[in-house]
Amino acid sequence: MKLCLVSQEYPPETGGGGIGTKTYIEAQGMTLRGHEVHVIAASTDAESRETMDGRVHVHRIGLPQMAVPGYETTTFWLTYSHAVAKAIMDLHGKHRFDLIQFAEYAGEGFIFQTDTFAYRDCPYLVQLHGPLSMFVKHMGWPDAGSTMHRIGAFMEKTVMEYADQVLACSHNTARFASETYGLDLGTIKVVHSAVDTDLFDCPLPEKLEDGPRMLFIGKVATNKGFDHIVRAMIQTRDRLPNSRLRVIGRGGPTHIESIMELAEDAGIRDRIELVGYVPHHQLPEHFAWCTAFIGPSLYEPGPGHVYIEAMACRRPVIACASGGAPEVVRHGQTGLLVQPGNVDELAQAMVQLSDDPDLALRIAEQGRADAVNHFSLPAYHDKIEAIYKEVIARFGAR
Repeated sequence: MKLCLVSQEYPPETGGGGIGTKTYIEAQGMTLRGHEVHVIAASTDAESRETMDGRVHVHRIGLPQMAVPGYETTTFWLTYSHAVAKAIMDLHGKHRFDLIQFAEYAGEGFIFQTDTFAYRDCPYLVQLHGPLSMFVKHMGWPDAGSTMHRIGAFMEKTVMEYADQVLACSHNTARFASETYGLDLGTIKVVHSAVDTDLFDCPLPEKLEDGPRMLFIGKVATNKGFDHIVRAMIQTRDRLPNSRLRVIGRGGPTHIESIMELAEDAGIRDRIELVGYVPHHQLPEHFAWCTAFIGPSLYEPGPGHVYIEAMACRRPVIACASGGAPEVVRHGQTGLLVQPGNVDELAQAMVQLSDDPDLALRIAEQGRADAVNHFSLPAYHDKIEAIYKEVIARFGAR
């Protein structure tokens, strides 16, 4: 098959989030199976360029230089979508793709799909990661009814409608898209994320006498629960006097500073290590350091890629019982689930894992088994490859 994956995010230049990671996994996996894969992604500057990432052809689009000020985010989205359409036209003319896949977020395929759907000569597939309207409803960003919300949601709804197949990374996301955008839930195929279980494979943590070592990976922001972790550490400072937290990820300096001032006032500032960004392939060494992974995101649209990585590394997970997280983190079996924003429950979960090493061990071993049996790359690539072939065959039989 000749595949074109359209994703503004693609590592390492623009791939710090779940969309970029998922696109990378699909692109690399399909090339290893003998398929030709082209990725259309954003550049970090105004220059367009083509590179090879292993056997994946990566086509970077220079950031559009807008002729108008572009005060609204969706103005850029529309301009970028036009640049994407031109790139697809040029590449499809040369390579004749068998399938073109788009991410739904920011409606990257809006111009191309709207313009060509009635005349397409190959199927279009849209991968749902977390629609904009989901952020509006569950995270309060952007403001409901704002220009960004109205135009962005319209663009996303359109790319979903102009698709021969819609995929979702979780049942939670599939249900939301069906309820919000009117898609037929029965036609959406759900394939959970996957991780490299060979790369993410750590020995069980050593028993510690000095207290638990907790790891957080993600955007250092309120919606990811960073401040709740610090508040729970303050609440348990007498019960877990030597607990430590390592924080990997970027965030707003003002927000981080305010939370660290809170930690300073409570006398636990020296127990929190702010590492910043870490390349994805280096994450296993940080999982090896910790005794538990803590990621109390208030709402995770998909299953949460990092939860599966932690499970693969034999680390118990503390997550929130919301969004798609419960689809992979099973309470009492592969982790502990707490109510979103409930600092008391979060603190209790920290103490429970520290006080009950047998429970922590059982969770760690079951998490590894689940990761290998259900979320490994070979199993994921089997599912994706089968869907691609089925969609192409269905399109050809029209």
